[in-house]
Amino acid sequence: MHPDPTLPPSRDGDQSPIQTASQPSGPWDQDSAPSTTPSSPSHFTDAESEPRPSSSSSSSEYPASHPAAASAPLFWGYPPSILTRDAAPWPGATFLILHQPSGRALALVRGQPRLVAASEVADPSATLPGDCSWHWGCVESSGGWLGFRNLATGVYIGHNIKMEMVATAGSHAGWEGFCARRHPDGGYLLLHPHWWSLLQIVIGEDGCSIVAAERGGTLWEFVKV
Repeated sequence: MHPDPTLPPSRDGDQSPIQTASQPSGPWDQDSAPSTTPSSPSHFTDAESEPRPSSSSSSSEYPASHPAAASAPLFWGYPPSILTRDAAPWPGATFLILHQPSGRALALVRGQPRLVAASEVADPSATLPGDCSWHWGCVESSGGWLGFRNLATGVYIGHNIKMEMVATAGSHAGWEGFCARRHPDGGYLLLHPHWWSLLQIVIGEDGCSIVAAERGGTLWEFVKV
């Protein structure tokens, strides 16, 4: 007997929360995902401020017209059909920045960049205190450095005097520059300039903050929204 083409394939082979573009987009279902997607302030009108469907391949198992696409699980509040998993960080686009080993996203919590899980922002009883947003617009400076601007507040990720990553600057200057280096195992290392060297972005001792260090850089996945 031939399988019913309108039914999604078996998901017995699902593995980790972070999966490639050809795999299911995540373990979060319709009930656990945010009911609404975070909005960007109206004064951001350039291309990086508005989430939009990608013209490249996305993580959806089915095209939008496929009957099974309607029941596909949401990923961070989005239908998979409008996301591009493992995308290249590029100026003018908006991204979720995921810590690849854990699947947590880089978000702005109480004005500081922190890693949060999908369940933390989806469950009303576990809502994170303070301002929280996980949308980052990618920009490029005249010197070629990438920058990541939080679309809820307009501030950029950068470092302080202790080389801790903070989000306080309203402009993209030297302390807010990044370089993304593709890793052979997938994902990207985020490198941060410091004098004549490039430091690697790592997870802080508390498990949710990010800092710049000489070695031990973690891998990041950029999900274009």
